[in-house]
Order: sequence, then C-alpha cells, then structure tokens
Amino acid sequence: MRLSTDKLFPTPDMLETLEHHAAYIPFSQIDLSDRTHRFRTPNPAISESLKTDLLRHGQLEPILIQEISNGYRILDGYRRCDAVARLLEEGRPWEKMLAQVTPAQLPLSVRFPLLVDKNVRGPSQFGLMETARFIETFYEEGMSAEEMARSAAFSVSDILGYLEVARAPLALAELFEGVFLSPTLALALMRRFTQWIDSPYSDQAVSIAARVLDHAGEPLTLRSWEFLLNFYWADRPFMAPPRKS
Repeated sequence: MRLSTDKLFPTPDMLETLEHHAAYIPFSQIDLSDRTHRFRTPNPAISESLKTDLLRHGQLEPILIQEISNGYRILDGYRRCDAVARLLEEGRPWEKMLAQVTPAQLPLSVRFPLLVDKNVRGPSQFGLMETARFIETFYEEGMSAEEMARSAAFSVSDILGYLEVARAPLALAELFEGVFLSPTLALALMRRFTQWIDSPYSDQAVSIAARVLDHAGEPLTLRSWEFLLNFYWADRPFMAPPRKS
C-alpha cells in the first residue's frame, strides 16, 4: 500500500528521491534496543492500557520505522512495540507490525518535521520535557536551531529555550515531566529556581516550584507567570533561619 507523500517531504527533489510506504513488517526485524527516538516519559498505566487495547482491537495505527542494515529502527511507536514485546513474553502470538517505512538515508530536515507533526503537534502531544529531549536529540545529531525552526515552523528562540530546558536541574526536570508549558515560562521558572536554591530557603525551592507548576495548564502571560513566581515565594509556608556569613 502506497501512502501519500505530499505532506511528508516538503520539496520536489525529496519527492523524487525518497519513498515512504506502509507494510506489515515481522516484529523480529524491529530493533527494540535502539532508543534514540524514545522521548516520552515512562507511564506504566498507559503501557498497560496499550497492551489491553492491542489484545481487544489489534493495531489500529501504524508505527514509524526506518530501514537499517539489519532490519528497522523505531522512529515513532515505542510504546506499541514494547506492549507487543510484553505480549510475546506472556506467550501471546504476534508476528507482524503495520509500519510506515522510511528509507535509511532520511535527511534530518525531513525526519525532524515528520516527527514534529506526529508528536509535538499531533493528537498525543509531547509535554515540556519530552519536547526538550526531542529537540536536544536532533541538535546533537547535527541540526542547528535555525534549521529546526525553518523546517518545522518553530521560532529560533523557542528551539533555544527547549535546549536550555533539557539541561534543567534534576529536581526541576522531574517536576517538568508531564507538564505542558511554553519554554519561555519554563525558563523564567528555571532562572528563579536557581536563585531559590542559592538562598537561605533552598529547602523550600522544590515545593514552591511544584506549587507554581500547578498553574501550568492555565492561559498565562509571562507577566502573570512572574506574578505567581513572586507570590508563591513570598508565601513560603515557613521561614528558614538566615545563613550565617
């Protein structure tokens, strides 16, 4: 079955030189050990639900894979492949996966917007840290911030912001998991968090950041976000003794 490529490859020369098709691929040929493109936060509840759905309804959506020398690597669909692997461990039969197959020589400038459409702007969107890990991976593979912005309609400042978020302090990065927040607001919190952990009240920095992030789903401007940062820090539940010089 041949799929339309008009939205996958943005330039005519790519359309002439690259193919993108769907096929049933033996599950044994898919490399589960390559986790290069696994950006989603582990979620046991979702993983178990996927396994149940596969048993009841079968595979409803194709995964996205790329040809490699000895089989295929996953670009999108780790959770479904991991669910199938667990079914096989339990003795359930599963031979093939419906997959959209991309060629081995798939340029970063094509792979990046393809995965953006599926995961950053798709129905199951990445959260803040997932997007940050995603962008950091492509940056480390050689794409510049300008190239990413141009190929997938980001602003350069957002790309640079996500790259900085990917290097957030561990305690704050853990709070960012599962949160939907713009990189601009995340960076404002990161800057304030750095000040908090260097204050006499560093023991309260994580709890205050968590209280601020409770508002992450609200339609906030940078000004209103800064108000929340000031408000919750001023409203600390208890005061630590001043540091001695």
